[in-house]
Amino acid sequence: MTDLIQLTTHELWIDGRQMAITVSKPNSTTIRLTWNLPNPIQAYAGAVVLLSEHKFSATNFPVDAVRYSASTNWAAPADRIDGAHVVAAFYGFFGDDTTQTTVDVTNVDPNKLYYASVHAASSILQYHTIGSQSYPLESSRIEKASETYAGSIPASTVTPENPVNGQVYFDPSTNKVMVWNDQMSAWIQSNQSTIPVGAAVPINKNQLFFNTSDQQLKFFDGSGWQLVSSSNCRVKMGSTWAPAGGVSVSAAYPQSPMIGDFAYVTIPAALSAPPTAELKFFSLGSWFLPTASLVQILVGGVWTPIVVGQDLFGATDPAVPAIGDFFYQTSSRDLLLWNSSEWVKADTENEGSATTDKVGIGSDGSYDERLRLIKILKHQLGWPNVCVELTEEQFNVAIDNALDTFRQLADNAYAHRHVSFTIKQGQSLYYLNDPRDRTDRIVNVIKIHRINQLGISSLSAETGLYAQAFFNQLYQGSNVDVLSIHLMNQLSETYEKIFAGNLMFTWDEASRQLTVLRRINQAQERVVLEVVMERTEQELMLDRWCKQWIQGWAQSELWEMLGEARSKYGTLPGANGGITLNGEALLTRSAEQQTELKRQITDLEVGNGGVNWGNSSILIG
Repeated sequence: MTDLIQLTTHELWIDGRQMAITVSKPNSTTIRLTWNLPNPIQAYAGAVVLLSEHKFSATNFPVDAVRYSASTNWAAPADRIDGAHVVAAFYGFFGDDTTQTTVDVTNVDPNKLYYASVHAASSILQYHTIGSQSYPLESSRIEKASETYAGSIPASTVTPENPVNGQVYFDPSTNKVMVWNDQMSAWIQSNQSTIPVGAAVPINKNQLFFNTSDQQLKFFDGSGWQLVSSSNCRVKMGSTWAPAGGVSVSAAYPQSPMIGDFAYVTIPAALSAPPTAELKFFSLGSWFLPTASLVQILVGGVWTPIVVGQDLFGATDPAVPAIGDFFYQTSSRDLLLWNSSEWVKADTENEGSATTDKVGIGSDGSYDERLRLIKILKHQLGWPNVCVELTEEQFNVAIDNALDTFRQLADNAYAHRHVSFTIKQGQSLYYLNDPRDRTDRIVNVIKIHRINQLGISSLSAETGLYAQAFFNQLYQGSNVDVLSIHLMNQLSETYEKIFAGNLMFTWDEASRQLTVLRRINQAQERVVLEVVMERTEQELMLDRWCKQWIQGWAQSELWEMLGEARSKYGTLPGANGGITLNGEALLTRSAEQQTELKRQITDLEVGNGGVNWGNSSILIG
């Protein structure tokens, strides 16, 4: 007779504690849950995976001897345990695949915070009731009330399903930003040129515009410019509407206008005022500026209020953007994208989140390195031989504080990089938040390096003639040697100062705005940005030069938490007399360790060799 091995609940819990679950987002409405299997396996024969909008408690634990049904569609749940959705449930006893380690949950709310938990199950439907919880996937709108920090373009390695017109996503595997277009029923690659900026979009659907060159009044219907006529435009006339009339151009308003007539009037310059121009329409004895409440156009069979754009008139019609063109609106701090008929918001992910908290920038979304560090810290505190009265949330707080402190004090918490960039004529404000060239990772801009020499360019309208003569005289083939090159480099620095070759600028990390404090008159100029970029927390926790420091600081934070709790009572009554707690000793040890760790950075034992922030920026430490 073969001996049967009896497995206990303890062995199931050993398996369950080895499991860890990670939360990530392939796209804004999908959550991917990934977990590991225990090794070696003793009692594990399946699992139940839960997803919830709230932190887990005892009311969410699965009940022994109950077989649960799962659904991966958040909008159509199967079994629920006190609000927590069962998104995966598989049992070896029923022939399910017990090697499953991932599940995608669809139709989740992109603006909510989600928690996940995995509970190991035995062959007799016993559960590791406490389960292993995830580090919660942060939501910018729930935990970050501030809208100071700009959002990001949603990132996904999987093409989104059921897209809407103008939906945009960044694919890291191809380094492309794709836009869905309903007319073509296809994903189109977006424009990658320098993003234009302005307080208002250059063109908008239903925009009214008078072309002073061809003297035609037009409106933009979303696809092209249409001529205004009495059949497609009307003006307010008291409580009714009157059809639009013609347009006159003169230096004064007409003496006998008809209701609905428009007039473009150029007012000559006076001694005390420059020349001006106005576009107005006539109704009930007065001239009015065209506004949304006073003028309507017929679009798609529906009378629609006009939109007044940046300019009501001009010599050329505002250019119609191509599908996938971007525009940064400074008044609302929004990155907009043209979807073939209107502007839609593109930076919809991670709004309000600081750079360090953004998935894909300050974190890659995985939890493996953090879980490994938590296990190390638990063992350093004496677990499992000693009860450590700290929650997993407190361990995460300690690690967060360690990372934030290291980023504040150490230079190798960041990466020193150079980015090629194009500055354009007449544009002084630039929006640096593009995942394709990694400008979305920029924390600080050290310097703008101009590629031309001596602070001048032979292609510049400002210094073209002078530059050509200067270069011809200095760069003769017979005069080039090593000493000449060395002297020219020194001379270049002098001329950069004399001719203002260096570009002064300001940088705002939160809004991602780079302001060049100089007007560029040439068509465009290629420059190199010397920048400081964010490194993910996963990089830092694996870096041989800083992982021990982060571990040490997190340990000191945990000592402080334990010390605060244990110092509330000096002693506790016990069976053999009083029990003395070590709260004060832990607080002292925590302070001493933090002082030592700060000394290591001050003495360049840790954190050296990362970023040289340059003479023009602040010192760290």
